[in-house]
Amino acid sequence: MRRLAALVGDPAANAEILARKLRLAKRETSQIRRYGREADLTPALGTGRVKGALYRLGAPVFEDCVLFNWAASGSDAQDRDWRALLEMARGWTAPRFPLTGADLAGAGVAPGPEMGAMLERLKAYWVDQGFRPDRAALLAKLRGE
Repeated sequence: MRRLAALVGDPAANAEILARKLRLAKRETSQIRRYGREADLTPALGTGRVKGALYRLGAPVFEDCVLFNWAASGSDAQDRDWRALLEMARGWTAPRFPLTGADLAGAGVAPGPEMGAMLERLKAYWVDQGFRPDRAALLAKLRGE
């Protein structure tokens, strides 16, 4: 899929055309589309944002995006910064988000779409903060402290 995406220019814009003409599976189309959306995934992004992307995408997809963007950048194959991004992914163990729906229910959030949205907002905050806030800090944020 990486090679195919590299051939089509802007993968996000051309994913649907490829899907239709080549009869790609939804998963394959989504993968090609993702390469275009992750175009800012470069060594210049900074460690915190890179780790956030790694968490969000997962190591295999992150590696694919790094390789795709590295090739598109025209950087040398031995570039240390790009290699460092790949090494980060290869040694990655995703941290576990410290809250669950039960924690939110215990804090008075009713089950349903509101709870799911609140969990996603808290998780986004946790990722943005470098995975540092622990369970107690996240619960305090939930309570507005």
